[in-house]
Amino acid sequence: MERVAKVLALPVDRLNVRKPLNRLGMDSLMATEIRSHIQHEFGVVVPLAKILSGQSVADLTDFLSDELSTNG
Repeated sequence: MERVAKVLALPVDRLNVRKPLNRLGMDSLMATEIRSHIQHEFGVVVPLAKILSGQSVADLTDFLSDELSTNG
């Protein structure tokens, strides 16, 4: 969550984890940075289209959790 807030240039306490990232000002370059961080940190590939399609931090957390439990 901290990484997403940093990419979006928002204080962590102002990041609404239920609000779609594209409504928080995320663009394609930011989405690419978030995707790269997830892949590097957790070894999970998140399709860029998934991030850009209106996913929230909570949605991405659920996706990541599911992927890690399935492949871990």
